[in-house]
Amino acid sequence: MNVKKITAALTATVLAVSLSGCASKSEQDALNSLFNQSSSKPTSTSSAPKSSSAPKSSSTPQSSSAPVSSSTASTAPSSSTASTTTSAPTSQPTVEFVTPAEDEFDYEFNAELGGNFITNYTGENRDIIIPDTLNGDKVIGVSLGGNSFIKNLRLPKGITQIDANAFYSCHNLESVEIPEGVTTICDGAFIDCEKLKNVTLPNGLTAIGYSSESAYGGAFQGCSSLESIKIPESVTTIAWGAFRECTNLKSINIPDSVTEISGAVFAECASLKNITIPKGITIIHRATFSGCTSLESVDIPDSVTTIHGWAFKNCKSLKNITIPQSVIELGGDDKETSYMGDVFAGCTSLESITIPNGVTKIYENSFNGCTNLKEVTIPNSVTKIGEGVFANCTSLTSITIPDGVTEIGAESFKDCTSLKSVTIPDSVTELGVAVFANSTKAKITYKGQVYDWKSIYDVIPWH
Repeated sequence: MNVKKITAALTATVLAVSLSGCASKSEQDALNSLFNQSSSKPTSTSSAPKSSSAPKSSSTPQSSSAPVSSSTASTAPSSSTASTTTSAPTSQPTVEFVTPAEDEFDYEFNAELGGNFITNYTGENRDIIIPDTLNGDKVIGVSLGGNSFIKNLRLPKGITQIDANAFYSCHNLESVEIPEGVTTICDGAFIDCEKLKNVTLPNGLTAIGYSSESAYGGAFQGCSSLESIKIPESVTTIAWGAFRECTNLKSINIPDSVTEISGAVFAECASLKNITIPKGITIIHRATFSGCTSLESVDIPDSVTTIHGWAFKNCKSLKNITIPQSVIELGGDDKETSYMGDVFAGCTSLESITIPNGVTKIYENSFNGCTNLKEVTIPNSVTKIGEGVFANCTSLTSITIPDGVTEIGAESFKDCTSLKSVTIPDSVTELGVAVFANSTKAKITYKGQVYDWKSIYDVIPWH
């Protein structure tokens, strides 16, 4: 046999993690350290919290899926491995796929798993079929990240997942066919494939990504040419940032089989206009739609109970949205306090909002900068209005604070230049500084006694 069979402990360990399911948290942390990958901390000025993109370099990428080895390409006899061609399916009639010769691949054999792992392609054909076997052994994994030559790709039938960063920064990749049998597309699998237009997702796929926040980035993050994608009804999970920065994504149908959509999944999808959230979703996680500047309508089902911070931040085309009465938390985040509030901040087309009865707190800056907001209905269940909630709502003319509210945060109505009427109940015992700063037209009606008002208002030297 002229194929070098590599069974080094490190290679076997990495392959075992990669091919028996995406890495666990402890394994992922270890792999992050091994491959020197880290996630970057987002800033408060961005539309969505940032996860790191895959490394960009001329060297072969190292991800959770790629074996670490300095071995060279395996060479098979040219007489038995000549390239063959096959016509593409009718969806791509102009493409002629080629099955390259075995010696055009670098690959490594894993004895424990009994198959080959492809780490590089050195051929000259741009439209290729990855063979199901190499030198008589099945292909169990493919990692071609950083390859800027391949244009159209058909993956082998023997793989069960697309590994983390497997095809990161394949800058000329336009289409990929993923075979039946693949159940998971891991984090960052196709990150920054900016020419990728066509993706065939197989029936049986259950997860697009696997982390609530990943060092590898989203599965299709930065695929800026992707316009539409059909998600199979077998999918249950769409993980962190999966379609983030897919700036040309115009339509996507999410089946009701999906029960988990993690944070920033559609963040900065600037061409997305409409979305229907599946009926089984209970949480809209942080920054899920932030920066979707063309988003006009969102259908939220009654199953949703929580909308986290930044969820719709800077959705500048969103005029109206109905928040179901099932929602009891608006703007909180149980994992990351940096992304509390700002739920609809910067939604400059939003004209009206009704907050569901059951919400007890409106988190900070939730409607800050909603310059066309004219009507707000706050239920009796609310007890606290956070800082800057309605600041810079320059079209808001009147608002009634319901009985039961005890605290109104600093700058809550700052720069509401059209605000003429505010009714405050006697239940309010705390006003933050500059609550009505620069809202010079506002006439405040307080339902309590004068001395009570002075105790909460006059002690603050400026409002």
